Amino acid sequence: MRDAAEKKLGKSPDAIQTLIEKTPEEIIHELQVHQIELEMQNEELKRVQLELEESRDQYQSLYDFSPVGYFTLTHKGLITEVNLTGATLLGMPRAKLIGRGVGHLVTPEPENQWYQYIFAVVGKQGKHTCDLQLKGEDGRLFHADVESIRRQATVREGPEQGQPYQIHVALTDITERFEMNNPGQ
Repeated sequence: MRDAAEKKLGKSPDAIQTLIEKTPEEIIHELQVHQIELEMQNEELKRVQLELEESRDQYQSLYDFSPVGYFTLTHKGLITEVNLTGATLLGMPRAKLIGRGVGHLVTPEPENQWYQYIFAVVGKQGKHTCDLQLKGEDGRLFHADVESIRRQATVREGPEQGQPYQIHVALTDITERFEMNNPGQ
């Protein structure tokens, strides 16, 4: 940083001329004032950083402990993010879900429905919903309300870097409601 600052100072001949015209006491005073300004700026940056960290932690807690499973998918339907609720619903650790497709969790009967649904989400703006039967890693079958939206946002990191959108999915376990409305199924 010092080298960059010296280069910048070297490109500003007016700054050097201003210093030549001042007494050593004036220069020392200016430097002391500047040092105090930098210390104040540093304290403000630290305060803002702490606020941002608290905000991030609060958001992370809300995200992870929501009663709804949240997933972020690539344009190919691969999971890039999942909250704790989503991982619990599927009976898998988060790390094991990352990079996997959601399609393998759909039971064979509505598999076609899932692919039609995801193509609709990819092809058309707006919120899309459907009900599917999913199978968790532990073999447990459950009915889920699925809400998805394609979000225009260029992916900046990872294997999907440069892709123009992501798919956000909210998954709610509706097994009890389904069984009440469809006894014997």
